[in-house]
Amino acid sequence: MTRSVLTRDAQQALARLIRDDLEAASPNNDIVSKDEATALDPFVRRAAGAVRDDKPKYGRVKKDEVVDRAMSDAMAAWNDVNPRSNPRDHRTLAKAEIRALGQRDPELGALTQRAYELARGGPDRATAVRSAIEAQPGIGALLRRASSFGTRIDAREGQPGRAALPDAVVSAHDAHYAVEAADLGAATLKRLTLGGGPVYALYTTTDGDDALLELFDDRGGALASARFFGDSFDRWDTHFGEGRFSGVFGRRGHAITEGYSERDEQIANGQITRDWRPDVAVRDIAVSRDGGRITGIQTNASLTPHQDEVFRAVVALAYERTTQHAAPGNGDFDMGRYGQVRVGTHHDPIVGRDFIVGDWVDHDDASFTFYFTRDDAGRLDIAREQVNG
Repeated sequence: MTRSVLTRDAQQALARLIRDDLEAASPNNDIVSKDEATALDPFVRRAAGAVRDDKPKYGRVKKDEVVDRAMSDAMAAWNDVNPRSNPRDHRTLAKAEIRALGQRDPELGALTQRAYELARGGPDRATAVRSAIEAQPGIGALLRRASSFGTRIDAREGQPGRAALPDAVVSAHDAHYAVEAADLGAATLKRLTLGGGPVYALYTTTDGDDALLELFDDRGGALASARFFGDSFDRWDTHFGEGRFSGVFGRRGHAITEGYSERDEQIANGQITRDWRPDVAVRDIAVSRDGGRITGIQTNASLTPHQDEVFRAVVALAYERTTQHAAPGNGDFDMGRYGQVRVGTHHDPIVGRDFIVGDWVDHDDASFTFYFTRDDAGRLDIAREQVNG
C-alpha cells in the first residue's frame, strides 16, 4: 500500500525545490537575470517570466518574487485537482491527482511529482525525529546538560569542532550563540542519534524559561524546530527557525536605526518611504497566550509561505516590543486591533542591497520596520530594525 503524502508536506517540498532551483541558477545574489532564467526548471522559468512581464522595462526579478509567483500559480492548479471544498481529501495529495495535474500542465505535473517523492522521503525522517523528541521525558535538560544523551560540540570560532560541521549548522550555531554572547541565555550543540539516524541538535535557553530547539540531519538539512518552556516540549514551529524572532531571541545582534518621517530623509537613509507599497497588508491577527507568552499566531489572510513566514516573525517581534503591554494576562489576543503587518520588498540604494520588509504599523506611536535577508540555507534573518516613533 502506498503511503499518503500530506498536502502541506508536498507544498513545503515544492517550495524547497523551487528555491533550490533558483539558487542553482543564480548562486551569487537575490536577482535572476534573463540568462540565468534559461537554466531554471520549465515551470519555475514560466513564473520568472510572469514576474518579469509585470515589471517596468529593465526591472529586476527577485528570487522571493519568483518563489511567491510559482507557489501561487501551483497552489491554484493543485486546488483544481484537489479541491479545498472537500477538507478530508484535500489533506493529502494523491498520485491520481498528480496525473490529472500533469494532463493539464505537464511542466507543473513533473515538478509536483518531484515534490511528492521528496515529501515521501523527507517528512518520514522529520516525523521520526519529532516523535522521538516528544516521547523523551526531560528532553530539554538532556540536551542542555553534559550527559550520555549525545556528544557536545564546541562550535565557536577557533574551536576544532567547528570545521567538521555542515555550513548550515555553523550558521545556525552562530545565530544561537549570539544569545549567549549577549548574556541572555546559553546555547548547546550536540550530535546524537535520533529517529533512526545522526542529528545535530541546537538547544538554546534564556535566563527565563523559554528555549529553542533546531534539528538538522548530518548534511545540515533542516528537519524541525520547536519551542520549549522550562525544558519541556511546547510546540513545533510552522516555519523552521521561527522561534528566533520570539522574546529575547528577536533582539540579538542586529542594527537598530531611527525611522525618519520626511520623505527626503527616508530616501537619504535607505528606508522605505511613505508611498512604499507592500505586497500584502494583514489586519486579521489573533495571538494565543499563556502566562504572558505567545503560544500561537493565527490569521485568515491569504498568504504565500514566504509571506506567512515574514508575517509571523513580525507579529512576534512587535508583540515583544509593544503590544504585550496592552494584552490580557491569558487567552486569545486580537492584535489586529492595535495595528497591521505589511510585507513586501525594498531596494536600499545607499547600501545597494535588496531586503525583505516586515512593517508593523501601530495605531499609536509604536511602529517598527524590520529589514530581513536570507542566509545561504534560506533562513530568514533580521539585518536591521527601524524604530518609527
